[in-house]
Amino acid sequence: KKIGIGRRWHGVTNFLWKVNGLIDAVLLFGTGQWRRLVPTSWQIVPDAWHSLRTYLSLHLPPVADFQPYDSLQRLTYAFIVFVVAPMMILTGIAMSPAVVGRFPSYARLFGHRQSARSLHLLGMVTYLLFVVFHVPLVFGAYPRHNVTNMVFDRYLPDRLAPGLAYLRHRPAGGTPRRLGTAR
Repeated sequence: KKIGIGRRWHGVTNFLWKVNGLIDAVLLFGTGQWRRLVPTSWQIVPDAWHSLRTYLSLHLPPVADFQPYDSLQRLTYAFIVFVVAPMMILTGIAMSPAVVGRFPSYARLFGHRQSARSLHLLGMVTYLLFVVFHVPLVFGAYPRHNVTNMVFDRYLPDRLAPGLAYLRHRPAGGTPRRLGTAR
């Protein structure tokens, strides 16, 4: 019985992940924002390494590096969006008994269901580590810059409070609305 409840919760969260991912993909590619995530030169690798060393020394890179993201952020976002998310979808499908029963060769792409499970677990750990490190950095390193860039797509230092209010009160899955307007 406890496994059944766990499967139901997993099904609900899968549905929410899929809806969120679909909306994100449509907006990412529909608005051209994907260009902000995809690295355009190999110079990003040494820049990201320098940024990582700066963070590990418990210092912050200069705010000028965040235009809108520093190199470490760009590499991390590109990895999460274009590598980990598709891997999670594909390995999740490979773990399904119904899919494996109908298309046994699909699970063999990952080395069978257990390998798909292991890759899926690694993806979940990657998501968890991303959230644990990313969220505190967004609000701890230049919050005025980060929050206004997230909400208004540009640096507006005098709009930090409305930006935080928007993040707190935005409609779940709905169309963003202007702050201060009625629903």
